[in-house]
Amino acid sequence: MAAPKEDVRDSSTSFPVKNNCIAVEVNSHKTELVCCTFEDRIFCIVTQYQKLGMLVDVTREIVMEETDTAPPRYSTRVLLGKDEPMTHVLAQTLISKLDIHKPIILAMALKDTAPSSVKKLAEYLTQLVNT
Repeated sequence: MAAPKEDVRDSSTSFPVKNNCIAVEVNSHKTELVCCTFEDRIFCIVTQYQKLGMLVDVTREIVMEETDTAPPRYSTRVLLGKDEPMTHVLAQTLISKLDIHKPIILAMALKDTAPSSVKKLAEYLTQLVNT
């Protein structure tokens, strides 16, 4: 069970890059999430090791027949770290609830990759990006 959310810190008033961060506990693992919004892309960090870990480039695919009910599709490319199927699944799950069109650079360093934990982290990431 996740601990109550701590304050989301917004530094957009003092720095030209909008950046938000939050520290939460998910299944007994202290987790830090950071999002920096740049002009052309978003950089997100989700870490339980206090390190960047793997870097994944995530881009939203343009689907000509995309409807409002269909979930968006994303393509992933590992920039740094092991290029394993699980890496792509984790990245797509973490950004699945985001409704943005900018490319995302996602840094992940996770101890707990259980589906329930990753879904909870996706909710926190969505909250962070949308603030």
